[in-house]
Amino acid sequence: MTNDIHEPKIHSVFATAGHVDHGKSSLIKALSGIDPDRLPIEKKRGITVDLGFAGLQLTHPSTPQRVELGIVDVPGHKDYVANMASGLSGIKFALVVIAANEGWMPQTTEHLEILHFLGIHRILIALTKTELVKNEESLRRVTESIKEKLLPFGVRGAPILPCSAKTLQGIAPLRECLANFAVAIGPSEDIGEALLEIDRVFLLKGLGSVVTGTLQRGSLEEGMAVKVQPGANAYRIRSLQSQGLAIKAAIPGQRVAINLNSIGSSENSLERGQTITLSNKLQSCRQFDAILVSRPGGRREHESILTHGNKAKLHLHASKTNVRVFLHPTAPMRPGEQRIVHIECESPVTPLIGQYFILRNWSETRTLAGGQIMEIDTTRTTFRRPSHQAFLQTLMAVDISPESYLHARLLSQPSVKKGDLPLFLNDGDDQTALAIQNLIHQGLLIQRADWLISKSNWQRWMDKAKNIIESFHRQHPEKRGINILTLIEQFRDEAETDDFTSSLSDWLSDEGYAVNKGVVASPQFKPALPEPLREAGEQIKQRLSVKPLDPASLASAELSKAQVSALRYLIENDEVRHLADNVYLMSWAYRRLQKMVIKHLEETGSATVSQLRLRLNTSRRIIIPLLEAFDREGLTERVDDQRRLFR
Repeated sequence: MTNDIHEPKIHSVFATAGHVDHGKSSLIKALSGIDPDRLPIEKKRGITVDLGFAGLQLTHPSTPQRVELGIVDVPGHKDYVANMASGLSGIKFALVVIAANEGWMPQTTEHLEILHFLGIHRILIALTKTELVKNEESLRRVTESIKEKLLPFGVRGAPILPCSAKTLQGIAPLRECLANFAVAIGPSEDIGEALLEIDRVFLLKGLGSVVTGTLQRGSLEEGMAVKVQPGANAYRIRSLQSQGLAIKAAIPGQRVAINLNSIGSSENSLERGQTITLSNKLQSCRQFDAILVSRPGGRREHESILTHGNKAKLHLHASKTNVRVFLHPTAPMRPGEQRIVHIECESPVTPLIGQYFILRNWSETRTLAGGQIMEIDTTRTTFRRPSHQAFLQTLMAVDISPESYLHARLLSQPSVKKGDLPLFLNDGDDQTALAIQNLIHQGLLIQRADWLISKSNWQRWMDKAKNIIESFHRQHPEKRGINILTLIEQFRDEAETDDFTSSLSDWLSDEGYAVNKGVVASPQFKPALPEPLREAGEQIKQRLSVKPLDPASLASAELSKAQVSALRYLIENDEVRHLADNVYLMSWAYRRLQKMVIKHLEETGSATVSQLRLRLNTSRRIIIPLLEAFDREGLTERVDDQRRLFR
């Protein structure tokens, strides 16, 4: 029998949610034939303690579309909510299980809160244990009650399907509804490089480490080298499985089991909450900024309050760590309030911009708040800066995406390097490139090489540079232009990095400015001696032109102030060549001597200083620095006491 795992189909993953003993695991077994309770303690106690897994192959009821569903069964007991939260990484929708004989219960509320905080709004309700309900009226009343209690979570029109894992009544319609959900959501986009968050790690005899998780984007293939963060440990994929079948490659939306072979790293370094990717682009950090929403108040008004510097437990995808939460403003956070926060983690995490998380209290007895990451690898000092707060406030008011993030960044800081942009949840390099192009098209962004600059800042910088350069030309018309380092110094207060200021000369060159030998000039500028120096300049040129191949020395002490300034101008504009102290040549004379040396050495092969001095009809005062200049330029080379053309 052939393995048809590679035939076109929609891959999706859902998780269960709901109060303890409402029949989640029994329902999964009835749907898939797989008992997700795998631990001895679960068999003994009759409740789910850790994550369980199953799979389901379906066909859409009205189309030939085939659907492969991965299932994550989560514990419902209040003591294991932390495990429940770790099972929601990468899922597309949730199957909330509510027992018809008991209705809505405390963990139903907390699980819905967690789903809401994690941005999981596609909800399907399974009304289980219908065999225990006396009549249709009772079933109708509990259904209406559920609809009402779903409203605070923004869930409207969610299908509510009565069913019984015991009698199997309603199981077939539930399967159809699951297939409908998966098809309506559609296949996962294959964007960016592979990203899988590990939710289970175990050892198999003879194989070694196996990890499981939902492949959220990209693809993984047998034999591929991967990175595991935090830790940046390298592994190679020995084999892949999905739904119990061996596969050569995994695609987005699949539940995958991966047998990993370490490459110079410890097998024991693998653990739940780590992230598998292909490169080091995904970096771990210990601090990030986020928008946070505290849970609504309950029976106790203070139950979800957060104070500045509070300790809490962070649940980010499948990972959990201790954190401290710093608020802005610093006043205590009330129930149902939204606030910008800075979070410092005890252990490294691998956050993505736009990723959702939850905070639970230190003892893990209740969920305090949920949030979405806005910036990563920040510091408390950065968090307090007005410009950074303006960026976070701008981003808080919109849906977080590569485009909104970049726009907000450029409103609060003048420039961003493309290579420094962080990774985004559910967005790859193509989406970031599209965001850049959209902002350019809207006239909000200028791109110069790897630099992304707001249009307004770019115009302001170019105007500032133009004014500085033109002012310098007016004050020093005899100079070729302003030294680039002097110009860059005028931008130090605005520049974020030395890398930025070093790019300024390239940008000015792109705008048509003349940039040559560390000097910048306006496009049409031609240096000229000002009126008071013109006569001095003519005097210098006349003195050097009387005997152009052996001119008289020009000692600074013998020159007037005007002549010194004029001489500097003539050198900068390549009319005069400075060979040594007090030794100067007109540039046209220097070039004539150069041609004469080349011709003589081509004829003779080599010559001494004395031979060349006689051939050029010049003095030893001129010939020695002249030949040294030719050596530096690579025209000639010295071999013992001879000069020859450089080979």
